[in-house]
Parts: sequence; structure tokens; C-alpha cells
Amino acid sequence: MNKDCITPLAAAFALLTCLTSCKDNSGPNMLMPMNARSMSVLSLETELPNLEIDNSQVRNIQIPLNDNDYDFYQLIESINYVPLETNAESLLGHIDKIVTDDNFLFILDKQNELAMRFTKDGKYLGRIGKQGNNKGEYESIADLSIDYRNKRICLLDPNGAQQLFYDYGGNLVKEQPLYYYYQQIEFAGDTQIQHTGFSFNEEAPQLDYNRVVIANAQQQPLYVGFPYDEKLRSNFHWSVSRPLHSVRGKVFFNHILSNTIWQIEGNKAIARYKVELPSNCTSQDQLNISTLSDKEFETKTEKSPITYKGGYQQTDNTLCVFITKEGFIRPVLYNKSSGNVLKGTGFKNAQHNLFESLSANIFDFSDGENFIKVLQPFDIFRIMKLNKNIKPSEKEKVLLNNITEESNPILVFVKLKNF
Repeated sequence: MNKDCITPLAAAFALLTCLTSCKDNSGPNMLMPMNARSMSVLSLETELPNLEIDNSQVRNIQIPLNDNDYDFYQLIESINYVPLETNAESLLGHIDKIVTDDNFLFILDKQNELAMRFTKDGKYLGRIGKQGNNKGEYESIADLSIDYRNKRICLLDPNGAQQLFYDYGGNLVKEQPLYYYYQQIEFAGDTQIQHTGFSFNEEAPQLDYNRVVIANAQQQPLYVGFPYDEKLRSNFHWSVSRPLHSVRGKVFFNHILSNTIWQIEGNKAIARYKVELPSNCTSQDQLNISTLSDKEFETKTEKSPITYKGGYQQTDNTLCVFITKEGFIRPVLYNKSSGNVLKGTGFKNAQHNLFESLSANIFDFSDGENFIKVLQPFDIFRIMKLNKNIKPSEKEKVLLNNITEESNPILVFVKLKNF
């Protein structure tokens, strides 16, 4: 979770002065594109329906207060190390997002404004798009997502006020201007699910003060959801880093002031999982979010033995939620078939290998089948110098012989058994 994570984006949007609105109380608003290169106009109905909330299918995940140490290695069905090819064109900094389809890995590096294509075994295929101010180029990348139905990659470019679509070969297919502000995008069938967060959409009041907008392929808003109080925008500045998650084309949503993970499907927000904390812990659902301030939130969560602030990853059979205990982030594994919950260090029978030493059993991404952990080579060599007790596994020994501190990150794909 991050504090003030939307401020740079909001500041960037504030520079986009080309947004205008022509209001007619008897009909839809007409929104002009924020991208001055486009002349298209978007009509916006005077009222938009809210997402229907469905709590009938929720699974409650009871988080134990105490750890129940278990042997994580007994849960692993397979573990695969994939070093990303390193050359002058493929150098990555921080990996902010990984999405997969077919035999492709698509990777976003926000720090360097890069989107790249790799095969699933790590071979570099090329960049997606190019940074610049010309037609078909992006100024910045806020998000990278897959339109699975049409087999296209979408780059969300807030500074350039546009969506850019590419085929899996990296070729530009189309570009669309933005008409209103949002920070993240995922695709479900023919619809776009957009996370607006605390963005200002004063020119489109039907969208303002809603965290989520459901739109069609042309960005025509169809539904809004998860509204919040006006005071919250000025008083509260915490958020999860990725409120929207896409798993095999299914889109999930959560936010820092709810213990529930929702699936967005059509016109519904379906509660899938609810994180239930022990009775002596502060739950986000107990907070008065209409008047909540940063200080109140920080005070209450710091005093709570355990807190859940919206972090999770999931595969087909396992949900991994990240709780905070004594200032440290701890993973909790929930098996979707059995309902079993595992909370603890996970390394009851320590092997002192690289994966154990660097992962702390916390995953960064998932592809539906596997959890994905990102290992940075410079971290690997630094930790090995500091800790002489590390005993690399046979796979790790092969890996170490083929990388240097300057190499691209290594992706660790971990498939878990049912438990």
C-alpha cells in the first residue's frame, strides 16, 4: 500500500488543460478529448447506473492471530527459474507489472517508461511502443493491460491522454484519446474496467467520487461503482498499489478501506473473498470512512495486532493475502478448494537456499497457474556476500553461472498443490 500514490498522476493530469465540457441539463454531457490531436466527442448520460452489489457468494477467510508454521516446500508442485534475456535493448529497472497470454510475457517498467515483450522462457522479443510526442508514441505509461478477447496490449498514457493498442507482435493497432481521468485499466470481454481512485472528474460529475467506472470499448461509461465521500479525497491519501487485478480475463477489485475482494462482472460487483481478522484487531470495515483522516487511519492500524490493507495475489487454486503484523508484511495462504488457511513463516524445514532467503514467501505477481516472484541479480549477489550460510539449490547453481549483478531480473514461477 502507498501513501500519496496518486499525487504525481493527479499533478500530471492537472497539466492537461484541453479538457472542456458542454453541459445540457436536458440531455447528455458532451466531453471533448483531453488529447488535442483527436476531434472525437464523447456523449455522457446525465445519470449512470451503479454497479449491483452481490454478497451472496462471498467466502470468509478467518485469519488466525498466531502463526501455524508449515513446510512451504511440501506445497510446491513445481518451481521454475526464468532469467530474462539481457542485452542493450532489453535492460529493465523495476518491474511494476507482468501479464501473460499464450507464450508471451508482457512487462511494464514505469521507472524507465518501458513496456517489453518476452517469451515465457525469458527470450527478449522487443519493446511495445516508443516514448515521444508524435502520433502513435506515448509520453508516459501508467498501466499495461491485456485485451484478451482481441489479443491486444493496451498502454494507458495519462500525460499523452490516450490509450494505445498493439498486437502481440508489438505493432500499433489503434489509439484512443482519454475523456476523463483514471489511473488503471483492465479488460473483461468487451468492457473496460477503469480505476479512477481519488482522481478529479469535475467535468464529468456522473463519474466523480466513484472509484470504478465500467465502459465499453470506446470508453463510453456504462456503470459506476464504489462511491466515496467528498471529504475522503482531501483527508485520506492511502491506497493499494494495484486495486485492479486480472486473472485469466477475470477482473478483481479491492481498495484499502475494505476487507473484501470483488469480481467485476458485467453490471455486478460480486464479493468473492472477505478477510476476517481476529476480534481484537481493527478491521477496515469498522472504520468510519466518510470522516477518516490519514492520522486516524495510521493510529488505529498501528495499534492493531494484525491489519489487512488490500494486498493479495491469486492463482486458480490459491489466494495469497498479505497482512501486516508487528510492522512486517506476512503472507496468508487460502486454498480455494478445501478452505484451509496457512499463516506463518512457511519455512519450517529451512533449506537456506536462494529462493528461501530472498522471497520471504511473498509473491509479486501471478499468471493464474503460478505465483511469480521477481529476484534482482544485484540482490542475489549482495545477500550471498552477507550470508555465507546460503546453499543454492542445483537449479540456482546453474542460474548463478549464467548471470551477473548487471543482468536483468529473474522470474521465479511457483505452482502450488492443493492443501
